[in-house]
Amino acid sequence: MRLDAYLAQKYPDVSRHYLKELILSGKILINGQVVKPSSPLKDSDQLDVTIPDKPESRLTAENIDLPIIWEDDDLIVVDKPSGMVVHPAAGHRSGTLVNALLGHLGDNFRSVGDRARPGLVHRLDKDTSGLLVVAKNEKTRLALVRAFKGRTVHKEYLALVSGSMPEPAGEINRPLGRDPGNRLKVAVRDDGQSALTRFYTEKVYPRHTLLRLIPESGRTHQLRVHLASLGFPIVGDTLYGGEPAARLFLHATDLSFRLKGEERAFHSPLPEDLTKILATLG
Repeated sequence: MRLDAYLAQKYPDVSRHYLKELILSGKILINGQVVKPSSPLKDSDQLDVTIPDKPESRLTAENIDLPIIWEDDDLIVVDKPSGMVVHPAAGHRSGTLVNALLGHLGDNFRSVGDRARPGLVHRLDKDTSGLLVVAKNEKTRLALVRAFKGRTVHKEYLALVSGSMPEPAGEINRPLGRDPGNRLKVAVRDDGQSALTRFYTEKVYPRHTLLRLIPESGRTHQLRVHLASLGFPIVGDTLYGGEPAARLFLHATDLSFRLKGEERAFHSPLPEDLTKILATLG
């Protein structure tokens, strides 16, 4: 097993990005040696791990309108608009969902989990819209992390693809990993991580198909890459060969999970800009 994969399993409360930083800075050693995150880890290896507290977050709270679907003492479910980045990163230090959450929830929210990404247990791409759940306290965050890792969280998406799918329903079971030719992209790779997507046809148009997608795993760009690998890229997904459109036609419509013994289920209909695209198809 790779070192970074082992550490992600052993320390689920620490972000993969921070673990990578610790490995590269020599805070995590194999047999006393500085190694790469991708270094193989054998049973006989001596692993030395030092995880210092991260420096205080410099995230700023911002007064940004949040489309809230549900909120209680434990969690908040938002209907993220297309174009909003989930958490600050290079090139996106403000205007993100996390900045908006800090403005809405206050400073106590900074201490929920990773200080760079407080409360987050999953994410949506910038151009994907729809449902996203955020934990408001550490106990809830850990419970949701376990649910996502145990794949007991149910997610559904609607996507419009170019072309007509040969089957009304099916599954795409192809491993995914970083594209060696473009670090911004993900590709189907034999040495990648397992990834499974189920699809069901919602409606057939003359040159397009509206699909309901259920990811059984949560890999980066999974839905986009899986569909493009079959020759049916999502409309608006120019990164993976999709035809140009006003925006990426991918929307997280349904999200459900169990918390405190209770089933929680949420739904978000297609936003107006996507229904307008459908109206032009005939």
